[in-house]
Amino acid sequence: MNAFLLFLSSLTIVFAIAFQQHNVHYRRYRLAAINAMVIDAMHLLLLKLGTTAGMMEMAAFLFGGPLGTLAAMWLNDRVFAGASTEPATGK
Repeated sequence: MNAFLLFLSSLTIVFAIAFQQHNVHYRRYRLAAINAMVIDAMHLLLLKLGTTAGMMEMAAFLFGGPLGTLAAMWLNDRVFAGASTEPATGK
């Protein structure tokens, strides 16, 4: 069970951080604030479970990250397909 939770934690953290890059770049304030809470919650879970992780749990954690990156790239392409490719200037 810990291996699965660490996998989900890694996937979610990396997904949220990759997604957050777009939120900050395009100045999506609400999404950035909500996403920051998701990142923080997953970091807390990681700190709780990671201290006792064995080899299987570590491997599960390492596989979650790349999948999180790919999922964030895929979702950003679909959700914000019509959005401007230039960041908002705030003016």
